[in-house]
Amino acid sequence: MDIYTNKYNVGATVEGVTLITRGALDFKSTPTLAVGDVLISKDGGTFTNIASLPAVTPAANTSVQVVLSATEMSAKEIIVRFIDQTGPKEWEDYVFKLRTYGHASAFYPGDLDNLDGAISTIINKLPTNYIMGSSVVTNKDDEIDAIKTSTDAMFGKLPTNYIMGSTVVTAKDDEIDAIKVKTDQLLFDSYGDIKATLNYLAGTVVSDPTNGASQFVTNFTSAVNDFHVGSWLLITSGILETTAPRKVIKYNGSTKSISLNTPYTSTPVAGVTFKLFVE
Repeated sequence: MDIYTNKYNVGATVEGVTLITRGALDFKSTPTLAVGDVLISKDGGTFTNIASLPAVTPAANTSVQVVLSATEMSAKEIIVRFIDQTGPKEWEDYVFKLRTYGHASAFYPGDLDNLDGAISTIINKLPTNYIMGSSVVTNKDDEIDAIKTSTDAMFGKLPTNYIMGSTVVTAKDDEIDAIKVKTDQLLFDSYGDIKATLNYLAGTVVSDPTNGASQFVTNFTSAVNDFHVGSWLLITSGILETTAPRKVIKYNGSTKSISLNTPYTSTPVAGVTFKLFVE
């Protein structure tokens, strides 16, 4: 089936329609066309007589000219049907379609007549060395250069092994090491919060029959009861070295014995070293 495109609600002329001689393969020369032979249907509606009967143009020829009015072209799709009403038929049945464009109710809503203008509009909005998406179609080299200058400055300040945010772009390994020494002197609890700083006393477990998993005698010298209460004890040698620190809840100034809030899994043996951190 032949399909033509024409603008919605605008009269259309289809040139060169050819009909086939009935029972043959030749084009019919000067076919006879009468009212009722050519019908149209709009958007699948009822077939009705075409308003202007098609005519052979030029005369004594095989070409038929079909003219449709603006009203007939007010549809998405128009079917034009040729059926000879005489008997026997002079020419074979024939049908073609017209699809409209350029209207919200058309088959193609876009206006095909203005493709060049639409394409030109798109091309005019495409960047060459302009900033994509800008509504101002002007050269933006200066602005792009300014952006590049800023980003170059940012990259120049990014660290490799430098301290982030430093205005001095030099290696800071020595300073980082110094910071680590200080942070290593912090005691953290299981939540990652700082328990104490490394203002600590170094101590040793002293052999005593009263020693147990949560209480043992130390080599401390203070004779003041509870002098070390509130401090955190961290064992630094022996099988208990990796255990979490315990809090001192009692100190006996006479025996130099320390009591802890949580017992160890075993009794610290004599000679085991520890650090007592002041909270």
